[in-house]
Amino acid sequence: MLKGLWVTVTESEFDHERRGLEAIRVMLPNADPWRAWSNFTFTVHTGHVREVDLLVVTPGGVHMVELKN
Repeated sequence: MLKGLWVTVTESEFDHERRGLEAIRVMLPNADPWRAWSNFTFTVHTGHVREVDLLVVTPGGVHMVELKN
């Protein structure tokens, strides 16, 4: 997936996570409506911060991916 369709919000500090994200990135198509955002956080209404490894928008829906070593 080309830059612009894939946005790295923050670089991962973990080598295994960077490798995993790159392996996924090269498999995703360079076409609409495919989009991806990696390594970002958001704050829920309770004030807790949540981390997302990868969020991918596909023709079939929105998918959140959690990478494990």
